[in-house]
Formats: sequence, C-alpha cells, structure tokens
Amino acid sequence: MESSTAAQPPAWMRTVPEHTLDRRVLNQPTYWITRRTKILPVAGMSPAHLRNVLAMLEGMARELHIAAISDLLIDDDSTGLRAEQTLYGLTGGCIATVSARAWLHATELVRAIDRELSRRDND
Repeated sequence: MESSTAAQPPAWMRTVPEHTLDRRVLNQPTYWITRRTKILPVAGMSPAHLRNVLAMLEGMARELHIAAISDLLIDDDSTGLRAEQTLYGLTGGCIATVSARAWLHATELVRAIDRELSRRDND
C-alpha cells in the first residue's frame, strides 16, 4: 500500500527561476530541476537524461567547486558543508585539497545519479 504522505519536493524548488542552476539541488539526492523548472525525480529520469545532467555538472565542476569553497568561507552551509562532510568521510580530504570533479561526485545529487546509473547498468 502506498503512503498518502509521499515525499514532495522542498518548497524552494518551486521558486527557482528558469535557466538557473540553484546549487541547493546538489545537497539532496531525490530531484533534478530542468532549465524550464520542471522538477523530476532522479529515479524516474532516463539513463540518457541522467548522463546528460552528469555531463553538464561535470562541465561546471570547477565553477561549482569554487562557489562551494566561497560558501564555506562566508559560513553559508547551504551548498558546501554537506558535500564537504561527505567528501571527508569518503576520502579523508577536504574541499580545498581535492579536485573539483572529486568534490562534485561527493555531492548528494551526483552520488544519487551515479548510483542510479550503476543500478540500471546492472539490471
């Protein structure tokens, strides 16, 4: 029996302007927001779409990494701190000593995309 209280996207996701990547999306594993502001469950996205999102984020990894470092420096943990904690747990490294790609792959969203693609590859 399905729960009537199925998880809903956080309210902030419904306020993201078109053509904007809100970096908070990296701090959760469940949803992706398209450039047209459609909120998609990661688990419901096609493998091709997941790969395209991953490629786009990897292309922006340096920019996103620098922004996360800046967030930590100004004590704004809305985007950087969770990935920093996960990164340390996974590698023992810190945000300033790892590559932008390693940092990106420690974020909740990218870890979820990697898991979803791996799961589908093994099906």
